Formats: sequence, structure tokens, C-alpha cells
Amino acid sequence: GFIIKNYILVNLKSMPTQLKSFVLSETVHALCDNQATIRKTASNYVGKISRTESVDVTIELILKIVNILHECVQSTDQNAQVLCALDGSLSAIKIICEDATQRVYDSSSNSGNSVNLIEKMVPLLLRCFQHGESNVRLQSIDTLNILFAYVNCNSSNGNSNSVANNTSSILQYVEPYLQGLGALGGDPLPTIRYAVCHGIVIITTTDLFGAMLPNIMEFMMIATQDSDDDVSMEACEFWLCLLDHQSDDDFEKPQVTQQNTNGISILYHYLHRLIPLLISRMKLDEIKVQQERENEAAEAVGEKEVDMKPMHYRSKGVED
Repeated sequence: GFIIKNYILVNLKSMPTQLKSFVLSETVHALCDNQATIRKTASNYVGKISRTESVDVTIELILKIVNILHECVQSTDQNAQVLCALDGSLSAIKIICEDATQRVYDSSSNSGNSVNLIEKMVPLLLRCFQHGESNVRLQSIDTLNILFAYVNCNSSNGNSNSVANNTSSILQYVEPYLQGLGALGGDPLPTIRYAVCHGIVIITTTDLFGAMLPNIMEFMMIATQDSDDDVSMEACEFWLCLLDHQSDDDFEKPQVTQQNTNGISILYHYLHRLIPLLISRMKLDEIKVQQERENEAAEAVGEKEVDMKPMHYRSKGVED
């Protein structure tokens, strides 16, 4: 199977149109296979095609996969075959969004295209947030996190105009996305709770919270107390990102009012709860505790003369 896959990847561009269509059709069909290894191989193959083939081929391929996802989401009978197809289509869409994010956004912003991939994918992914299968929930969250991270990555690189054009289609989903994440805050699986916190951290770096920020802060204060260390650490990352993405003026002249949506201004209302919480979540192993005690003792004594005495270097050819 791998030999055939590698051969096709090398020769796909030069294949006759009918043969190429057959190969792509069979690849999409393999996403629904009842064996996980075959679905995974097909997903990886789809990701490579989305990078190397033409934009038109990529769009056509994504649409076929999105149609499978749509049928699975709409199905009232979540039997084994439907769950296999759902897993395979989500896996393929996630890999495409990782490997060819630019193409996904470009196709959605290009007025010459009659299809907006973002508007077709995102509502289906949001519906998967509440699916009974944990893997479905996790893959849908991870995929949307990738799409929203692209907004932050490009805006931080100074591509504000292109970002505004390419990503405008996804901005309409910020609120339902955050609502969906909030509903999963109590998910029994730590990996999903971690993905939820990671998604909120991503949005923090894009300044898209608006009036939702106070509710987000309340949510993240609870997440900071999570029993799983990875989840609580990712929640702590939220507070760091919130501070990092404020201007100097916000720190110098904070407007501490309930109406102000500035992050620092709102944070002032939570400091009396947040600071004790963060201190209580600090964890140091025995080695770090001992090192901290030694550092404190050294500071109490003062600097040693040997630490203060300058050292003069000479070349080896110079004698005293």
C-alpha cells in the first residue's frame, strides 16, 4: 500500500485526467474504511495532495470530504460504518488545514470561486463539538484551533490587509466557537479540556473576545484549578497571553470601569482572586525548592568577594 501511495504521489501530476479522477475518488473512499490504519494512510495522502496539486483539484477534493462529513453529521444512525467515515473525514480535514491552510482561506476569499470552504466546514465542525465520541470532539476542536491560529500567525507577521481579506469568513464564527469551547470545559477527558484551553489561548492572541472577555476570565479561573496539570498549565498560559498582548498605554492608564472591554482594565477586577489562585497553583520539585532556598540564603548574606572580583585575561604569549 505504501509503495503504491508513494508511486502515485510522484506521478499524479502526469497521469491522464480519467486515471487521476479515479485515484482521487478511491482515496476519498478509503477515508471511510473500517480499518483505522487505512483511514490514516488515506488522510496523510490527502494532505500531501492538497499541498502539491492545483488549487482546483484541492478544492474539489475538500468538497468531496466535506460532503462525507455532512452526511455523517446528519445521520441519525451513528453505526460503526458512519463512525469510521466520520473519523476519516475529520482526520483528512484536519491534515488539510494543517498542511494547506493558506489554500483553504484563499479559496474562501477569492470572489472567482463559487464555494466558500470555511462556510461549509466550520458549521459542521462546530456540530461535532457535542458528539458522543471523544475522538470526534477532539479532532473538531483541533481543526478549528488550527484555522483560528492562522489568523493570529499572519496578523502577528504584519499581514493585516491580507488577513482581513482571507480570514473574514471565519470571524463570524468566533462567538459560537467560544460558546462551543465553553460547553466542553467540563469534559471528562483531560485532552479535550486541554484543547479547549488551547483554543481560548489562541483567541486571546487575536483580540477577538470583545464583550465576552469577562465570561472568558471566569471560565479560565476555573480551568486554572483543573486537577490535570497539563490543563491547568495551559489555562495559566491564558493570563500570560492576555498581558503580553496589551499596549504600554493600557498598563500606564488603565480605565477600571465595568463598561471598558480593555483586557487590563477588566483584569483589575479579578486580581484579588487571581493572584492567590496562581500562587496556590505554583509547584516546585525538591531540587528547585532547595535551589530557591540556597538563592535566598545567598541574597541574605550578600555577594561574595570572589563573585565581585574582576578577572583579567591575557594572551598565552604574555609572561608576568
